[in-house]
Amino acid sequence: MEYIMGDVVDLSGSDIDMALYFVGEGRPIIAKTGNDKYELVYAYNTTGVYTCDFEENANKFYSKSDFNKLISQFDSIMISY
Repeated sequence: MEYIMGDVVDLSGSDIDMALYFVGEGRPIIAKTGNDKYELVYAYNTTGVYTCDFEENANKFYSKSDFNKLISQFDSIMISY
């Protein structure tokens, strides 16, 4: 975890639970979920995470395990603000 500019935090490489701490504090995260694709993580519960996929104009739900597998394919790049 590294603060890169003001309140912007680079969470790349962090596990999903560390990143979700920021979501719980009202600070959504942006996670890389494809080659040129990012999703906004705006909420979570004990079983998974809720994202907004702007490319598909859709809200999605992933289990924590599935989301972790997805983002780990892209070096777990995540940023909070």
